[in-house]
Amino acid sequence: MNPKPEAEAPGGHLPTLIACFMHFDLSFTLWVLLGSLGVFAAEDVGLSAAQKT
Repeated sequence: MNPKPEAEAPGGHLPTLIACFMHFDLSFTLWVLLGSLGVFAAEDVGLSAAQKT
C-alpha cells in the first residue's frame, strides 16, 4: 500500500454527461408530445371515460 495517495484525476466524462442529458431531453420531449396527442387519439378511437384511465 502506498502511504501517500496520489492525486486523483478529476471525475466524470463530459461526452457521457452530454449524451445522458440529450437522451433525457429527447425522451421527455417525446413523452410530453405523445401525452398531448393521446387526447385526440382517444377521441378518434371513441374511448369512454373509464377506458381512458
